[in-house]
Amino acid sequence: MSALRFASAAAALVLAVGLVVIAHDLRTWDDGIERGDRAYADAPSEARWAATTWLPGDPAGAILVVEPRLELRRAVQSFTRAVDVPQGIDNGERRARLRAAAEVALAGVAEAGDPNAASQASNLIGVLAETELEGPTTSRGRAAFETAVRANPANEAAAYNLELILRRGRVVGTREGPGTGSGARGAGQPGAGAGVPGMGY
Repeated sequence: MSALRFASAAAALVLAVGLVVIAHDLRTWDDGIERGDRAYADAPSEARWAATTWLPGDPAGAILVVEPRLELRRAVQSFTRAVDVPQGIDNGERRARLRAAAEVALAGVAEAGDPNAASQASNLIGVLAETELEGPTTSRGRAAFETAVRANPANEAAAYNLELILRRGRVVGTREGPGTGSGARGAGQPGAGAGVPGMGY
């Protein structure tokens, strides 16, 4: 076999192996995200979205644009943890830390640019604002819901929450602000926004 033919055969073999490996990594990421979504449905706090890929640098993850999808899922998970934790014996310190971490994670998603993800994140930020133990911060909640609706007018959960805020302000008959709501029952519908991304919203 000539050197040229040998080099061509070797290149073809490397290409074939590369295609097999990238196909494996792509499938591994799809399976990892699907597995994490199923785990979230059963036990939100325990869910993990990960994949053991073969290629260094994870080009499959870049091809699938995995990182923004994972950031959204983890931010929603942090929201779930924050709203599920009770005030506890530490005067709510742990709850406050979890809520602050959730808001930071959601804000990162809201600023990332994808309209659907930004809408979902903004809606959940509004829910956090409206369910503070000290009483709802309606102006901040309203702003978050308005941002969510602008980003994605089809977000029914955000539209519902915004309408609830507006109706509450009309019923109370005062300017929107702290004290115009009904405690932790301020905004009532995380709705589809708190579900597993890709499974119901």
